Amino acid sequence: MAAPISRMSEVDRHGPSLPESLAMLTGAIGAISLTASLVYDWGFFSGLDISFLDVPTTFGDHARSALLWFPKFVTAGLGILAFELLTQRIEGGLSDEELIARSSNPRRTRILRNSAFLGLVAVMFLSVLGFILLGESFAPVLPAAFLVMWIVFARWAQAPAAIVERRSRAVRLAITFLPALIGYLYFTGRNDAGVLYRSEGKATIVNAGGPPKKVAILRQLDRGVLIRDVSGTMTFLQWSEVTSMQDLGKFMPSRGLLCKFSTRLCPVPIAPSSP
Repeated sequence: MAAPISRMSEVDRHGPSLPESLAMLTGAIGAISLTASLVYDWGFFSGLDISFLDVPTTFGDHARSALLWFPKFVTAGLGILAFELLTQRIEGGLSDEELIARSSNPRRTRILRNSAFLGLVAVMFLSVLGFILLGESFAPVLPAAFLVMWIVFARWAQAPAAIVERRSRAVRLAITFLPALIGYLYFTGRNDAGVLYRSEGKATIVNAGGPPKKVAILRQLDRGVLIRDVSGTMTFLQWSEVTSMQDLGKFMPSRGLLCKFSTRLCPVPIAPSSP
């Protein structure tokens, strides 16, 4: 008797169902977000000259780090998108070659368009060089500078026709953008740590058996809080040692530019009355 003909399952014929696709997408997003948070925290603790071995972090701590880097990532992405849309609108959606071909002086137009790009690369290169030579003065621009410099380098290194032919597009894109994003997250975390460390200690913390003291809160974790006191010393306090934390911040209504020059134009914010 002939063996029964095997039939393809519904999944084989039509692919995964919608719930399965959503589950896989959610898992992928979670894994990518956790990896990005680990890179950010690596930069954050490196900026404080400590490591993961010095602070008892958990996966929950790293997952919450996305609340610190994701808004910056979205803001940068929206800025780039807005600039690209504005540029396309001004140029009527034409490509570089089309704009050059339609200009009255194609050679000069090509030089001008290339000079803007080369100028950006030069500024980013000088920023990286300035950080290497002069240190923290150039740290604020380091995330963007590394991002641009790596993308430019990776595209240049993979430009030969033999590489394009032998290396798949997916691999080339990964080589171009993954290290750039890793560097962006690392240096963003490093800069955020520096800003918090140099900030004025406005919070008041009370720990068991000690007087209240002004500190700068560097990081709140599942197992405790990382602080910097007025002497610059960093200390990790377990939550069992902390009695209370006060003066964590104060709400201030947003005021427009004109309101900063004249109180007559806008009402003066009223501080909440003490109980």
